[in-house]
Amino acid sequence: MMNKQELFDAMKGRISMTAIQEYSGEYQIIGKFGMVSWMDDYWDIWITGVHHGKELSQRKVNSLARRINDRVKVGFQELTGESCGNVPDSEGAFICAVLLGARRKRKASVETLARLRKTQFQEQPAREVSRNE
Repeated sequence: MMNKQELFDAMKGRISMTAIQEYSGEYQIIGKFGMVSWMDDYWDIWITGVHHGKELSQRKVNSLARRINDRVKVGFQELTGESCGNVPDSEGAFICAVLLGARRKRKASVETLARLRKTQFQEQPAREVSRNE
């Protein structure tokens, strides 16, 4: 079982820390349509909505399974409203996590970084607040 920082490092810092959450007593990469978790020697991919308290339609499960199927080492088990499989490498797990809706880490553009450096130590002017009464 990996902790939050180890999962972040295994994904080479490309997944947002907010996407790594604790579920069922262990940290997992949580997306809108499923979860990715480390299982000692492979990544477990689970297409489900149970972590959000809902059930995915079979059409959505089938669509995601088709997109992920070429990355999976062991074929998907298709159940009603969910599906699961195994991926051997971190790169495949990252791609699956993104397909399942996990947040990626934001990358600032060169222009944004330059603007932030320029304004970081300058005092910001106070903004006027108007009230419509």
